[in-house]
Amino acid sequence: MKRKADYRRVRDWCKSRVRLVRSNIIRNNTSACVIGVTGSSAKSTTTLLLAHILSGASQVRCTPLSNGISAVTKSLIALRHDDQFLVAEAGAEKPGDIDIIARALRPDVAVVTLVALEHKSAFHSTNMIMHEKSHLVCAVQPGGFVVLNKDDPLVMQMSERTSQRVVTFGRSAQSIYRADNINGHFPQLLSLEIKSGNRTLQLSSKFVGEHFWLPIAAATATAIELGISPEIIAERVASFEPVFGRCSVMSVPNGPSFVFDCVKAPWHSLQLAFNIIEKGQAVRKRIVLGHLSDYKGNNKKYHYAYVMARNIADEVIFVGNHAHRSKASIADRENGRFKEFDSAKQAAEYISRTSIEGELILLKGSKDLHLERIALACMNNVNCWATACGKSRDCVECGLYEMPFADSHSRLSSVRTKVFGYKRDKRAAQKSSADAM
Repeated sequence: MKRKADYRRVRDWCKSRVRLVRSNIIRNNTSACVIGVTGSSAKSTTTLLLAHILSGASQVRCTPLSNGISAVTKSLIALRHDDQFLVAEAGAEKPGDIDIIARALRPDVAVVTLVALEHKSAFHSTNMIMHEKSHLVCAVQPGGFVVLNKDDPLVMQMSERTSQRVVTFGRSAQSIYRADNINGHFPQLLSLEIKSGNRTLQLSSKFVGEHFWLPIAAATATAIELGISPEIIAERVASFEPVFGRCSVMSVPNGPSFVFDCVKAPWHSLQLAFNIIEKGQAVRKRIVLGHLSDYKGNNKKYHYAYVMARNIADEVIFVGNHAHRSKASIADRENGRFKEFDSAKQAAEYISRTSIEGELILLKGSKDLHLERIALACMNNVNCWATACGKSRDCVECGLYEMPFADSHSRLSSVRTKVFGYKRDKRAAQKSSADAM
């Protein structure tokens, strides 16, 4: 078994090197405009929204919710002669990741959304993260331009690392493209204006949450600089479907509305999701909180998160093996302000029994607990309640949530054995999940 695992590691390394060489050849010969998007948050939505806008006037290729070197090289290899744009997301889990991606992409345009403290175990400070993200800015090719968030001082420091033209967006009056008149409190959808000089572009969207002004402004500024007409931009922003699991909304007929924010839960973004509940209009508000992302002192952060949520919601529900860290008072436990459950299944059963029409429920946590099953159970027959399935995809993308985990896992293993002649060992499965991220 060890020999097979070693063989597969060597094989995968060889494949990655071949992809890198092939992508380099294609990058040298393509006429497509290559756009790289990075940042601590909002990069996936910005990438997909920008690709959606550009596709209204051009042939576009995009990395689909993948931000590693593997996804980037595959997207470069997939470029065709009639593709006019490639929009690629660049993410990092450790120092050096963005540098590798930047060398492969050699972008004509770089977009940076924001810098915040994530992946604390790998990056110990926001300055380290800023340095890592700036590799994409440094790699912008002559004649290209950089799109930076004017409101973020760390992002603006990156302007010193390029000799190419710098375009700014933000809410600041000094921004070249300024987001203004931002409105969008649930159930109202987000609308805003993008102002540049004496021009004003009115935009409406399907987003819920004011913080989505950032990806809209970043994508709009980039699209305008690339020559896309305001009319096409407005139409494409209005038709863009929010990314599932990133503050997307599901409303149950004659029941509650759920806000899904179940992809990741860094501390810096927690308040953004809470703001949707705080400013939203509903007959009752509840917050379901799972696991927070890694950072120093995360045990204390669960208590801070509970205090924040309690000040906003009528009821706070903690799910997972950190639920006890809320330090909720005995009074809150007795009067129903706080509930805790070990598993998503227990929380789903409770919410199914107690939900009422017109209430608003936030599902917030990192992807390991798959909290989206709580909402899916209100409209579907969910039978997959594995505590840790090991899959990085959400349950909707996986599509097997109506099948017990043991059955679905057994069937997939059987198919794998027939197709590939072996079953992946645990280490290979973990590596595959990491690559998917």
